[in-house]
Amino acid sequence: MEDENSRIILCYKMKYTIADYEKDKKEGNRKRMAEFIYERFNERYIEPFDAIIDKKKKKSGFSLMAISCLMIEALETFWQGLKDSREKENGENIRGGDFFEAFFSHCNELREFGGFGKKFYKHIRCGILHQAETTGGWKISRKEEVPLLDKATRTINANKFFNQLKKYLKRYRTELETQELNSDIWVKFNKKMEAIISNCVVG
Repeated sequence: MEDENSRIILCYKMKYTIADYEKDKKEGNRKRMAEFIYERFNERYIEPFDAIIDKKKKKSGFSLMAISCLMIEALETFWQGLKDSREKENGENIRGGDFFEAFFSHCNELREFGGFGKKFYKHIRCGILHQAETTGGWKISRKEEVPLLDKATRTINANKFFNQLKKYLKRYRTELETQELNSDIWVKFNKKMEAIISNCVVG
């Protein structure tokens, strides 16, 4: 008999439950699990912005970067197989700057930010999420002529950054679909899923 926890929905767009994940994991359904995690991020972070029609008037570069920072932290915990972005498996605390640097080191879509992880964490992530502003002279823009990263002026193009992050999410889905279930990417994915399930079960 199916228990209450197994019916908890992990992705509303797919109506994907804990029971679905456990079944797909047991049967080795890589494509369905990969699609689930893509849609989980898509429905929570991406579609709400893509659905805005009048982008010039209503889309905020600061909101885009705040959402991007949330996505990066969550995606990196999947990549590293961690229960959260604060603590490693051995109990050692994670330094936020190192965490973002790790993400940029393997995210080809945002390779321009390699070496800027610590500054990004301090002046963009923490500045926006804690102070509602960037710090250290960093700026956010949505102007088309502004590059993804202008190092000289410390300016980030939020639209381009968000679009590159969406490309990374699609690539992560593809890697999950194509790599073997005993590969490192799947081992870490399933470790993260164990943490997610333990956080949402009742009792």
